[in-house]
Amino acid sequence: MNEVSFWFHRDQKLLDLLYEEARYNILEGRYPCEVSYYIMLGGIQARIELGPYNPQVHTIQFFRYSQL
Repeated sequence: MNEVSFWFHRDQKLLDLLYEEARYNILEGRYPCEVSYYIMLGGIQARIELGPYNPQVHTIQFFRYSQL
């Protein structure tokens, strides 16, 4: 592993950790936000967990019956 990939990997792990911590604190109500920010963050989390929106896959039934 060269020096650049070492720092990139380390920085990515740090960003992942910071994101998870912020997500937890928002869900616990420790970071009060405007409603618009909650909506935006929910969209980011959906993209992370579900990938890009696909109307053939992400139907009402998908969300009703999936165990997210």
